[in-house]
Amino acid sequence: MAQQQAEIRTIADNPAAPTFDNTIVALEKSGRLLDRATAVFFGVTGANINPTLQNVKTIEAPKLAAHQDFLFLNTKLFARIAALYKERGTLGLDAESLRLLERYYDDFVHAAPISRKPTRRR
Repeated sequence: MAQQQAEIRTIADNPAAPTFDNTIVALEKSGRLLDRATAVFFGVTGANINPTLQNVKTIEAPKLAAHQDFLFLNTKLFARIAALYKERGTLGLDAESLRLLERYYDDFVHAAPISRKPTRRR
């Protein structure tokens, strides 16, 4: 989690203007070690739960939730994504890239506190 948080800070604090590559692609590449570790852990616990593993899940669940909050409540990161979303029609993205940008934007909006939710105009 610490490694991905450092990666997220680097993306959010990037002084360059947001681009699909330096924001969305970088975000997609972040957290690979965490993804692998959680996939293995949840695979094992899904197949063979016992009191010890259940206790570990109980301890780690709030940490994982806080990590998700760190990502989705990061206002600087959201500002970069929102800027790209606002200009999505002019970015020349292929359909898959456009959908990925829209998905990240929607995920951040849904996770946002009410005070940060933008009005949606199409």
